[in-house]
Amino acid sequence: MKKLEKKEKKTTEKEKYETLSNAIKDKYIKLKNRRDKNTIKTFFDQIDQSLKKNIAKDALGLTGNLKQVVELKKEIEDFYNRDDISRPTAGRKETVTKNKTKVQKRFLLDTMKNLYHTFKQGNPETKFSYYYFTRNKPFYVVKPSIDGREMCLCKTHTNPVYKAQELKKQRIIDTDNLNTLFMSTMCDPKRQSCLYGTCQECCNSEITYDTSRVKETISWNEWIRKEVTYKKEEKTKKIIKNVKETQKGTVKNLMKEFNKQIKALKKHFFNIKTQYKYFREVIDNIKETEVVIVANFSENYKGKYHAEIQAHQFGGSREEVSLHTNVT
Repeated sequence: MKKLEKKEKKTTEKEKYETLSNAIKDKYIKLKNRRDKNTIKTFFDQIDQSLKKNIAKDALGLTGNLKQVVELKKEIEDFYNRDDISRPTAGRKETVTKNKTKVQKRFLLDTMKNLYHTFKQGNPETKFSYYYFTRNKPFYVVKPSIDGREMCLCKTHTNPVYKAQELKKQRIIDTDNLNTLFMSTMCDPKRQSCLYGTCQECCNSEITYDTSRVKETISWNEWIRKEVTYKKEEKTKKIIKNVKETQKGTVKNLMKEFNKQIKALKKHFFNIKTQYKYFREVIDNIKETEVVIVANFSENYKGKYHAEIQAHQFGGSREEVSLHTNVT
């Protein structure tokens, strides 16, 4: 009798499981909105990995692997918050509010399409669409406006960008995306020797271009250090200024300089990635007896009088106050 009761109990539980699975499956199949389907998929995230695939197959009718929706969203959010992907703002007015949550803005450092390809390169086995990538961008990560223009650009990064844009415009190279150009000159983008130019396989690799136009003249913009002379009190003085000027030269010379800068930029790129990685490790593994202080320039203010003479507006008469934010 006990064995019979136990068998009947198992059968009843199986029937309940099948009934529930069929109900969920019917509901899932009828859904047309991808967001609603992903919401149902999140129900299975807390289930043990050994059981998840079979349960998802029975309940949703999925034959492949169940996507880790929550984990993927977290990875995308962390990607957008990386300091090499977006830069933080420090102004007290540079905030955005959503659902009564006020957060400091972060400005993107590249286009969404380029960032999508960058994320795909770091996660080649993960399948997701461009739409999914853009939809899961945090609301406080925004494109820079005119007021939020970048005024602390890296010279090592900016000058190759100008060259790549002009070369692409003249159809001498196929793309102006630096990440794509990097990949074409490396055998492994994650290996230090490839980025430092010490790899025996790719150390001599250069960007391919239209060699039939090497003698053509081309112009491009570039930031340079320039010596400027001026007269003051009948004396000639010299100062060094960083100015943006239009340069001219042959395609051959430009490509030679461009390949040289790309090699330096790859090393620069690796250093940025490594510094960010170690910084995140320190933050994530900080001990109770340790403190991390991040200090950065924020804003600059000029002091003004309610009533002031005209001469006060020129020279070094006006006092300034620089604000440096510190985050602990």
